Amino acid sequence: MLPAGGYSKMMSAGGYSKMLSVGDYSKMLSAGGYSKMPSAGGYSKMLSTSGYSKILSAGGDSKMLSASGYSKMLSAGGNSKMMSAGGYSKMLSAGGYSMMLSAGG
Repeated sequence: MLPAGGYSKMMSAGGYSKMLSVGDYSKMLSAGGYSKMPSAGGYSKMLSTSGYSKILSAGGDSKMLSASGYSKMLSAGGNSKMMSAGGYSKMLSAGGYSMMLSAGG
């Protein structure tokens, strides 16, 4: 999925998922496997229940919810929020408001 703007939504039940968004609102739901979301601007949201999840955001608001497995969020600006219930979590933020909640791992 390669949207250039507007509202984008991806739902994946398993396997490898990748979303590239250049602007506006982006949302990804992944139930398992490898998920990746690079976003160049606007609002980005990722929900992942298991497996490896990664969000790259160059600007705007970013939000990641992960229930288990490996989670990684890189944010260059704007508001960033990560919630992880288990496993390995990592957040890198270069500017703006950052918040991380981790219940385990």
